Amino acid sequence: MNPSKSLSLAVITFAFLTGCGDKPESKPSASIPAPPPAPTPLITVYTKTPDTKGLDPSTNFYAIVSLPTEAEQKAGLDAIMAEFKKAANANPQGKAILRTLDDVIGRLNDAGLCDISKGELSSVTLGMTLPGTNRELEQSTEADEIDFTIILRGKFNPGRTKAFCEAEGVKGTLIDGQPAWELQSIISKLSPKAQTEKPEPGKEEWISYADEGTLLIGNRNSLRKSIGAFKGQSPSLRPTRVKAADMMGNWNIYVSFSNSALLDDLVKASSDADERRMISVLPREQILFVAGMKSGNALGTVIMTDASGQETIQYTSSVSQSLIPKLINAYAPSSARR
Repeated sequence: MNPSKSLSLAVITFAFLTGCGDKPESKPSASIPAPPPAPTPLITVYTKTPDTKGLDPSTNFYAIVSLPTEAEQKAGLDAIMAEFKKAANANPQGKAILRTLDDVIGRLNDAGLCDISKGELSSVTLGMTLPGTNRELEQSTEADEIDFTIILRGKFNPGRTKAFCEAEGVKGTLIDGQPAWELQSIISKLSPKAQTEKPEPGKEEWISYADEGTLLIGNRNSLRKSIGAFKGQSPSLRPTRVKAADMMGNWNIYVSFSNSALLDDLVKASSDADERRMISVLPREQILFVAGMKSGNALGTVIMTDASGQETIQYTSSVSQSLIPKLINAYAPSSARR
């Protein structure tokens, strides 16, 4: 699977920091005045840590989509989807797309792959290990040899999936002792109208369960590593905390790129000397894109940081939540005419 295809696919842990209990009172000294009481924090710290369990430690690009769980966020997402459906229903092509989506969602439920319409999918994680040069990246992409892992977390039914695949004749195998099914084969059963290409031998992509709440997608090599990590037999990637990202603690999208060698190689190809010189001094050991809803706005921030996290560059932009449906409504009809 190439990067653009992976990125189009279109899945987290919460950490709640609370105060400690009251300490016993101590009587102030007669000669030393008692210190004033500590001020009560105005903002409760609320940080969501990227869940990278199952990603190989060599992963240098990962993206996590955490679907809304709070009532306010769900209401915002429902409003956006309602406007999207309204725009899609305004033309025959849009109506056909919605019918196809409804059919696929129904088949996903039949196959035990969770009911997206009921909020049973909580997060999607994509992880990749990219090479250090542009030439190697192009060669790996053309040969379809980049290891990738997709981790979906939600409410699944592995027994129903197994029964569906057996009944539909989906190609299966065992990976590290776990049942796995060929991805293109199961897609063709879930959506008969989908145009799928038969993969070359040895380059198949598979799905397998780590547990009832975790579905894995990848090639045989990446799935073997991921399954081993969930079994506790091999390590997982440990995300580096970037303090500048804490302001977006309750994020919905978290993208991390930590391959400065590849970035430097791409910059070398630039003919603009000023551009090369400027980028050469920027912190770029890790680049983050974090986005979510905050105070009624859709907020997105790009953070570039060095290895120590001491030097950072940050750019943040926001859009009013009420404006998002209008933007979708304005874009969807023009997009459908193309």
